[in-house]
Amino acid sequence: MLEKIILKLQNMGAFDFSYENILHSNVINFAVVIVFFALIFWKLKVGQKLNDAHSKEKQAIKDSEAGREKSIFELKTVKESVKKLGAELEKIAEDGKKIIADLKKLTKNELKDIEEGLERSAKKIFGIQEENIKHQAKTELAKKGVEIAENRLKDALLKDKKLHKKFINSAIDELDEIEIK
Repeated sequence: MLEKIILKLQNMGAFDFSYENILHSNVINFAVVIVFFALIFWKLKVGQKLNDAHSKEKQAIKDSEAGREKSIFELKTVKESVKKLGAELEKIAEDGKKIIADLKKLTKNELKDIEEGLERSAKKIFGIQEENIKHQAKTELAKKGVEIAENRLKDALLKDKKLHKKFINSAIDELDEIEIK
């Protein structure tokens, strides 16, 4: 009975294992596509690129964890300094009270002399600080001016090649005019 069924199926073409039929079958085509993709993945080194990306992500996670630990340490440091700040403020207040008590004991003339001395010292200190601030501001302003000038000069030279050549020729002319001693 089984032989009859196999014969009927072979006659219907269900089990045709001829060379032509195998080449036209989907199994062979699927196998060829898989081999083709495997060659492409091997040639493009997809596995290595995935491993590199994975390594980079691991390193980024480690870096972020290190940054987190650093931030926690800085937070603890700030908290400790804030705790100490209260004690320092109390000490300053106590010192202020002592100074006030000592000042109450002094005579008006002595107080006036001390006040004038403090005013002179304060004026000197503020004058020095004012000069330092002015000097710092001038320095920063000069630096920014030089940076802006450099950027504008670079932009102008990039935009206009003739101007670039003109500056080079001008520099060469100036070098020619310098006398060697």
